[in-house]
Amino acid sequence: MKNITLSVQPFGNSKYRLGIKLDDSRTYFVKRHREVILKIEDQTINTKTTCGPPLNKGFDLSETAIHQWIIDNSFHKYIPRKPTKLIFKLDINNGLITLTYLNKE
Repeated sequence: MKNITLSVQPFGNSKYRLGIKLDDSRTYFVKRHREVILKIEDQTINTKTTCGPPLNKGFDLSETAIHQWIIDNSFHKYIPRKPTKLIFKLDINNGLITLTYLNKE
């Protein structure tokens, strides 16, 4: 088990997603469309990595439920260029990645 930090990122038309650092993208997620289970409080969200490729920038996780959770917790309210950082526990079991929300950095 390891903890990783995800950043709240704006995208599209006033929506938000969770960005994965470049190093973590290369080390743990490796490729686009990798399945990820995101456990946030009382909900489980099945998602996949998007964006990339990881040689240029990190992956991100974007689903309507993720966006809504960010809004509900006001994580989208941050100083420009200083995004909210969120800590998740990373578990990889038989190739399946699970991220469990721990707290705000």
